[in-house]
Amino acid sequence: MLAVWEFFTFRRMLGPLVLQFLFWSALFVVIAFGLWLVRAGEVMGWAVLVFGTLALRLVFELFLLMFRIYDRLGDIRRALEAVDEGTRNLAEAAERDALAGVRPTNADR
Repeated sequence: MLAVWEFFTFRRMLGPLVLQFLFWSALFVVIAFGLWLVRAGEVMGWAVLVFGTLALRLVFELFLLMFRIYDRLGDIRRALEAVDEGTRNLAEAAERDALAGVRPTNADR
């Protein structure tokens, strides 16, 4: 149920799944076209098979890179929120100790 909620609240992106489907579909088309050219006796068929698949992979990797960057930025945000929460807890504890008259020892510094 949580995965469905993340999908509908846009916390989980649909784009990478669509891009993977498009990649495999386009790869099938490029390979089929390259094999068709090779069978027809065209020299360019081999170039399409080799360079077409590599170019296709690079283009789709660039598109997926945007989603990966978004995911990493979310990881960084969560880590910073955890650090902020820990710092806030330490500051509150120090404030309570100061109000109670507790002096920090050398071990606390």
